Amino acid sequence: MSNIDKMNSQTVVYWSCGHHTSYQYDLNHLYSTPKSLYSEIFTKRSSIKDNVNNYLSCPATSDLLNNIFVVRAPVSTKADLDFLTSSVNYKFDSLLDERKYKVDLQFRHQPTLLNHNLIEYIHPIIFFSEEPSLVATLTPPYFDHVTSYSYGCVVPGSFDIGKWFREMNIEFQLWPNVNSINIPYNEALCYVHFQTQKQVILKRFIITPELDKLRYSLTRVSPFRKYARLSDRYRLFEQSKTKERILKIIQNNII
Repeated sequence: MSNIDKMNSQTVVYWSCGHHTSYQYDLNHLYSTPKSLYSEIFTKRSSIKDNVNNYLSCPATSDLLNNIFVVRAPVSTKADLDFLTSSVNYKFDSLLDERKYKVDLQFRHQPTLLNHNLIEYIHPIIFFSEEPSLVATLTPPYFDHVTSYSYGCVVPGSFDIGKWFREMNIEFQLWPNVNSINIPYNEALCYVHFQTQKQVILKRFIITPELDKLRYSLTRVSPFRKYARLSDRYRLFEQSKTKERILKIIQNNII
């Protein structure tokens, strides 16, 4: 494959820590580069030499897994949750752990389903694409055996990262009568699937105050009703040339 053909078969997705720059700490060091699900599974593949029919050799599976990326927990989080008072009681294995960084757990939404409380795990992540259109979908980590499944499930979501600039948020919908959560360090929090046939190349950038302001404005200042169609927002984004502004800033802040 020539260099030109290789470049045409790849697409760059820019990514960053999604915490607001006004936050008192810089949390970039808590974000490790997401790895493809395929690369993680490949290290666990069977050693049977004649197993030519394994699913990692099937393009229908391998092409999908190559463009699914795993977001992992930066620290252990164990807590009891009081939904009547919106209070969190963090649990620790030792007194020394009490001084460690704690992921903020927030009560942002009322239950959507009866007796299924919602708790937001504040570890936002931003993805953005140069492509005219590239849909990214956040899902539960369905190919990992995770502790969090005993407590609840990540709420899925999808939007076009070539047509909109915002963070992806991680919110757990807890099972009935569950009022606690336990997420060990480095456990898979969620998957992000980029819906493209091209190979995804992740490039990291640092979000600046200007990008943060744009991100916040796009979600808070709108001529549309609260739950307007995403297509309306995409059209506004394109017509205002906001994408071009964002890409210029991102490309000046790649690390």
